[in-house]
Amino acid sequence: MNLGDDELATLAATAGDASAFGELVRRHQGVVRGFLRRLAKDITQADDLAQDTFLKAFQKIGSYKGPGRFRSWLLSIAYREFLMSRRKADSWNRVMGVIGLGQGTGETAEAADGLVEEAQPHHGDQVAAALDLERGLVHLKGPEKEALLLCDAYGFSHAEAAKMMKAPLGTVKSHVLRGRKRLRAVIGSDSEPSDVTSNAENNESLSHDG
Repeated sequence: MNLGDDELATLAATAGDASAFGELVRRHQGVVRGFLRRLAKDITQADDLAQDTFLKAFQKIGSYKGPGRFRSWLLSIAYREFLMSRRKADSWNRVMGVIGLGQGTGETAEAADGLVEEAQPHHGDQVAAALDLERGLVHLKGPEKEALLLCDAYGFSHAEAAKMMKAPLGTVKSHVLRGRKRLRAVIGSDSEPSDVTSNAENNESLSHDG
């Protein structure tokens, strides 16, 4: 199909055109999967969340207002699906901890798979930047990683990210700044991740003291 995203979304919403929505899935599934793989700790879970995202998007397609924001709208749904899955996992882990069957999970490099493929167009400087971000994201966790992904990797404004994360705007800005600082430390250092984090925190503390 040569139609734009907004036109396809209109067809899917008004005419129930499954082929139009299928084209939207084809266009955006790589970005949605990549986004969720960097948020989740498990590739299989991320791919399941991607399926849930597109199912929810199809059910709510009539609420899409556009124009030209379909990818952002999809990623907003994907982020909400991730948050819901994390809340469920946290509840389950608390139960397992109470009965003595808690099991820790470590974040792997696979959770940050595929960012280079999303550098469009594939200019050398963009690919190099994507490689640096790919390497550094493995060492970021929690809200700093999420804020940096939303704002720097996927182009959301601070205000949009704050709304998605349900956090104050100033807090999101702080997460982004701290995340960038840690990212620069990782990219520009051969230190172990724990040393890098410690150094970034020490530098931040010194800046506040000054």
